[in-house]
Amino acid sequence: MRLRNDLLFSILLPILLPLTSSTQLPLVIWHGLGDTFTNPSLLSLTTLAANTNPNTSTYLIHLSPSSATDRTSTFLGHLPTQLSTICTTLSTDPSLSGGFNALGLSQGGQFLRGLIETCPTLPRVGTLITLGSQHSGISRFVKRCDLTDWVCELTVKALNTAKWGRWAQRNVVPAQYFRDPRDSESFLRYSGWLADVNNERPGDGEDGREREEGRKYKERLVGRLGRLVMLMWRDDETVVPKESAWFADVYEDDDEEEGDDGEGKRRVVWLNQTQGYKDDWIGMRTLDEEGRLEFLEVEGGHMEIGEELARELMWVYFGPDGKRGEWKWSPPKEDERRVEEVGWELR
Repeated sequence: MRLRNDLLFSILLPILLPLTSSTQLPLVIWHGLGDTFTNPSLLSLTTLAANTNPNTSTYLIHLSPSSATDRTSTFLGHLPTQLSTICTTLSTDPSLSGGFNALGLSQGGQFLRGLIETCPTLPRVGTLITLGSQHSGISRFVKRCDLTDWVCELTVKALNTAKWGRWAQRNVVPAQYFRDPRDSESFLRYSGWLADVNNERPGDGEDGREREEGRKYKERLVGRLGRLVMLMWRDDETVVPKESAWFADVYEDDDEEEGDDGEGKRRVVWLNQTQGYKDDWIGMRTLDEEGRLEFLEVEGGHMEIGEELARELMWVYFGPDGKRGEWKWSPPKEDERRVEEVGWELR
């Protein structure tokens, strides 16, 4: 059977043309370490998304239909395999075929960014917002574990004793994005995930950097992502260093004489000062030069996000017309950002 040319054109037109300005994209959310997709706070977040931008459908990323197993997968698992699984899930979901916005909570942020780079079949992403994420890795793991939380305890023990070991780099999730700039040799040699998606390993190109996979990562991030928004909490003590949320490097020397603040000396190398930005290893400089990269800072500790802040983020960045206005945020007078007051427990 042959289709008439006009009928064929009407079928292909939605595929060939970009989304119109009135299209409300679905929202994909990836939760953080120790959390699960059934967390009532995450479900409240999906309701808030629909109330802020009507007709917003949401998908909560999960690696198991079991809440307990999904939580365990935030501590234990092989990140490349996990991302490959999510790649297939999102790429074959008809409701996401026209593209989506994305929100990454803590480690979910760098996972979403890595997914955009590594998944060859992922639909386009309008805006990715990462909240307190660890784009440049962590140099210390400071999560406090409950006495009965054996998964958390195992993670801490592995990070403290054998973070560069083969088992840890294939099975302990935070170990796979551990990165201390003072020990780049170990990181480049043993890292099981972050060194790859950040394209930090030397290649065989003329500049000593070009790798085929790294080139694809850059092409996908620049070509597939409309806007990257990275939010950092000013008083974040959970992510070390907190500036990793802005893709910065921090060099700390605990052995040197303490500074005026009573802490060891530290030097922050902001993203635009890093070699990875200057040489555009994964496309961050391109995003920045094209006005598609934003840095936000808010008061509070890690993942202290109240309803008003979440609503403002969604209104400005996830609307049907893309970004609306400029980001202008000041916390409510009653300090509604505090999780204990608004009942949010996002990790």
